[in-house]
Amino acid sequence: MTEEQRARLEGMSMKERQVWFKNKGAAGKELMGVVEDEVYSMVSDYKHMIRSVAPVACVRRESIS
Repeated sequence: MTEEQRARLEGMSMKERQVWFKNKGAAGKELMGVVEDEVYSMVSDYKHMIRSVAPVACVRRESIS
């Protein structure tokens, strides 16, 4: 992995993005929450992450895009 690739991978973030749950075998998906914070550890070519998700009121979307 080059230094440029590593810097790009470290810069990728899910902060403030929505997290959806897809129940296999059922239609639609449910909004679980929004990513508040995340921490990561780089190990070789992998970025191991832990995210803190702020729950929101249950929202269900029937169509999957």
